[in-house]
Amino acid sequence: MHRNSAVPSDDPLDQLVDRIADRLIIRLKSVLARPEPGEPKRAFRTAEVAELLSISDSEVRELVSHGEIDSIKIGRVRLVPASAIDAFITRKLADA
Repeated sequence: MHRNSAVPSDDPLDQLVDRIADRLIIRLKSVLARPEPGEPKRAFRTAEVAELLSISDSEVRELVSHGEIDSIKIGRVRLVPASAIDAFITRKLADA
């Protein structure tokens, strides 16, 4: 469906963009979904990561910008998957 109208577009490029956008939305919803009570969070804001690691938010942003902690950005929000935090800690323990 062409983004500027309610009428589906015949343009193959518009159709491809729509399919990719739909798949991306589905994947992002699973990452951003609020966990059920008792279920661990799957992604954290940088301030939450800072608190978990007992470092400053600016240190977390620096680690992210240098590629030491993986993250995704959705709009203005940067999220760090729990798996990226675990991988970072594991690498640091191995280096110790």
